[in-house]
Amino acid sequence: MRIALDAHNLWTAGGLSIGRNVVEALPRLAPMHDYLVILPHGVGYDPHDDMDNVRIVESRASASIPRRAFEGMIEIPAAVRSFSPDVVFALGNQPVRQE
Repeated sequence: MRIALDAHNLWTAGGLSIGRNVVEALPRLAPMHDYLVILPHGVGYDPHDDMDNVRIVESRASASIPRRAFEGMIEIPAAVRSFSPDVVFALGNQPVRQE
């Protein structure tokens, strides 16, 4: 199965803690799947460099409002579409459009 984990908007407080736990644990607990993991840049997520089944896309979503809007409406949906996931797990209450 191909799973997209979108945690691009979880960069502070409780969201960061929950996002980091899910993003770090799920690929290790279910290594038979392929993962696209969308993470905020520079806030302490484990990059999973040692895992062949994980592709990382770093987001600058904590940047300016125009940058966040561009990523949320253009870049992130394009990355998800190109991955062709079976499941999109969008952490942080922001759906990912795949049209």
